[in-house]
Amino acid sequence: MGEPKILMRVHGEAWLSLQLRALSAVIDAVAIVVASEDVAARVRALAPTALVTVNPDPSRGPFSSLLCGLSAIGARACFVSPIDVPVAAPSTFAALLATGAPAAVPTYAGRGGHPVWLAEAFVRTAMAKDPARDRLDHVLHATAGVARVDVDDARITTNLNTPEDVAKFVG
Repeated sequence: MGEPKILMRVHGEAWLSLQLRALSAVIDAVAIVVASEDVAARVRALAPTALVTVNPDPSRGPFSSLLCGLSAIGARACFVSPIDVPVAAPSTFAALLATGAPAAVPTYAGRGGHPVWLAEAFVRTAMAKDPARDRLDHVLHATAGVARVDVDDARITTNLNTPEDVAKFVG
């Protein structure tokens, strides 16, 4: 992408700013995990109310970033999503919460996506895992009672990994 996805420009605005505006309709606090202090400083300038944490070793993979974020928020229940997935519709967040499950994954056309709801008990389970060996999807599959929730929201399976993906998404 030529820059961290969180800072990429979309219609002249930082992607993070667009995401935060969409999230403000459904949640009241955001924690962000980034790979370096340089990026953290830029993110803090864009999102002064967010809790911004630096993963000290992002080479361990995305699960290590998730664990850094969970630790930063105090192992509370939360929604998790990578920055390259557009924010889901408010109805998706509501459907996930309504399950009462230890974790809930939205699905669209048979594919799982984000955000994923993690109840506090699931968060404690995840935090006991090894980021060098585990991944969120593996922990979800190994946990009893995880809900898969069909939603009518294609955004949950959208990943913006290339400039072409972004152009197609934003039109």
